[in-house]
Amino acid sequence: EVRTTKPEERIDVNGRYWLERAGAGTRLEARLGEGWQDEERLLRVGVSWRWTSGDAVIEVNNPREKAQRFRLRCELRSETERTVRVAVDDGQERERTAGKERSVLDFGEMEISTGRHRIWMRAKAEPAPSGQADSRLLGVQVFRVEVEVLP
Repeated sequence: EVRTTKPEERIDVNGRYWLERAGAGTRLEARLGEGWQDEERLLRVGVSWRWTSGDAVIEVNNPREKAQRFRLRCELRSETERTVRVAVDDGQERERTAGKERSVLDFGEMEISTGRHRIWMRAKAEPAPSGQADSRLLGVQVFRVEVEVLP
């Protein structure tokens, strides 16, 4: 899930769905790009997530005619403590440490110009194998991505 509107411009329906005010004028369009595993769920508790496979992309479009500031937050965890780096178009970079416990990492304020951009999420360490019966390589387990539009 990628949320892109200010909290006051949306109504959370549940952990998976929300409503956005169409005339907000301060929105960015975002979606998960390459480098993400398929969604996994624990239905009995209503939790879903996606693993990164090392490097993962969040594709962001700024339809406005001017640059837009935003704050990036990711709720995630890792099988082992590791540094997670995010970079906008391989430019603005931020690093945070992901631990074994699920937590929200705030990557701070960033800015993008008009048009399409890629936010890279990279785990500095090599992805850890997920287990013997599962051949995937797993980076970090991401429960939520939030791109908060700033004034």
